[in-house]
Amino acid sequence: MRSIRKIRQRIKKNPTDIPYDVKVSVAIRDNGMCINCKNKKGIGQPNAHFIARQFGGLGIEENILELCDICHKEFDNSIGKEKVQLEQKYEKYLKSKYPYWNKEMLVLRSYKIKKCKLCNKEFGTKSSKEKICKVCKNNLKLKQLACSTKIS
Repeated sequence: MRSIRKIRQRIKKNPTDIPYDVKVSVAIRDNGMCINCKNKKGIGQPNAHFIARQFGGLGIEENILELCDICHKEFDNSIGKEKVQLEQKYEKYLKSKYPYWNKEMLVLRSYKIKKCKLCNKEFGTKSSKEKICKVCKNNLKLKQLACSTKIS
């Protein structure tokens, strides 16, 4: 009974989730340290997607990087030249580990990349009807809630 529970826990619920087995193999591949700053943070902590989950990035070894929290935030929140430089650096690293590596293999086939009508940022979606990103959608909901609530 316990073994069945463990197996169920290892099964990923979403293709973009990172299963335990992938985390272990990536930790071994990266020697249990951040590939950017060489900060040793412990085995089994790989959590950074090269192609972000919001763009349909899969939870497979070829798409996962071991980054410390600081480098992960820097990679996720950087824009412009910084973002391009980090992407090139990590792409070169992944290509050195996997000779067959390419970006197309890292994305769910059902995902489409679109530009948000409000903020003009790219976002991934499975729906052909979506025209705005989740952030803008949430902001619109919050504004509607604020307008509908009356302060007494």
